[in-house]
Amino acid sequence: MAQLIGTLRGLAGVGARTPMLGAASMLQGALFGSSSAGYATGMTKKDAAYMLDARDDPEVDAAIGAYVKEVYAGVKEPASAGDMPLAAKVEKKYAGAQIVAQGVQNIAVPLGYAAKDTAPIKRFVAELNSLATKAGFECAAAEVTKRLAEKALTAETVKAFLDRIQPLCSESYHASLTEALAAAEAETNSSVSMDATSAGYKAFAKKVEAAASKAGIPVKAIMGAKRDDAGQTAYAAWQQSAAVADATTEVEAMKATASAVLDKHLSKTAVAVRKEAAASMAALTRRLDTSKGQAWAAAYQADLKIIEWFDAQVAASPKVGPKVASA
Repeated sequence: MAQLIGTLRGLAGVGARTPMLGAASMLQGALFGSSSAGYATGMTKKDAAYMLDARDDPEVDAAIGAYVKEVYAGVKEPASAGDMPLAAKVEKKYAGAQIVAQGVQNIAVPLGYAAKDTAPIKRFVAELNSLATKAGFECAAAEVTKRLAEKALTAETVKAFLDRIQPLCSESYHASLTEALAAAEAETNSSVSMDATSAGYKAFAKKVEAAASKAGIPVKAIMGAKRDDAGQTAYAAWQQSAAVADATTEVEAMKATASAVLDKHLSKTAVAVRKEAAASMAALTRRLDTSKGQAWAAAYQADLKIIEWFDAQVAASPKVGPKVASA
C-alpha cells in the first residue's frame, strides 16, 4: 500500500520523489533499461515473434497487446532491436518460480504460534524473504513498486490503473482507493487521467494519502521529503511490522483451512477436540495441585517439564528440532 502511495505521488509530481518511488520515466527505465527507448512496453519485433506461442501467460498477452497498439500508432522500433527484454523477463520469472516451488516445501508454517509470541512469524517471514532472494526477486517493497509502475505505464485512466492493480491490494484498501477515485471524479466532474499535471490526478493522490492514514499507514514517515537515519529506521520498522501483520493474517487463514480439513475427517470438530484437551489439562492441573508432595505427582510434573522443553525446541527451530545437548 505504501508503494502505491509513492507511485501515485511520483507520477503526479506531488511531494517528494525518492529513488525507489520515482516518476514514470524513472520507473520505466528501471523496468526495461535502455531498450525501452522506442516502445513503452520495452518489446521489440523479435521479442513479440518469439513470445507469440506463450500468450497463455497474462503478462505476455498484455504486453503483446500493448505492443500491437504501439505498432499501429506508428511508434518507432527501439535502436537495440536485437534484444528481447520481455522474453528475458518471462524466462527469469519462470526460473524463479521453479526455485520458489521447491524451496517453499522446506519452510515450516507456524500454525501453532502463540498470539503474544511473534518470533515464529518473524522467522517465517525471514525464510520467505531469503527464498525470494535466491529466486532473484528484490525485497517485497521494490517488487510491488515495480508491479505498480508496470501497470501504470500503459494505463490511460486511474480507473484502468486501479482495475489492473486489484490483485496487489487487499479488498478493503482497494475499496478505499475506488472511493477516493469516485470523490476526485465528482470534484472535477470528469474521469481522472494518468496525466501528471491534471488537477483530478493530484486531487486523487491527496485522497489516497488520506485513505492510507485512515488505514493506519504512517504516510508522513514513509513519504518524508528527507530520508535521514531516523526516517530510514522508522520506515524499516514499519515495513517489518506490516510484513508480520500480513504473514499473521495468512497463517490464521491457513489455520482455519487446516481446521476445516480436520473437521471433515474427524467425528468431532477441531475446536471441540481442542476444548476437550484444554478441559482435561485443567482438571489434571487441579489434581496435581492437590497432590503436592506425592511421588507420582512429582514424577508427572517432571515429565510435563520435559514435554514443555521439547515443544519449545521444536517451535524455536522446526527444521532442526530438539538438541539433546541443550536438554
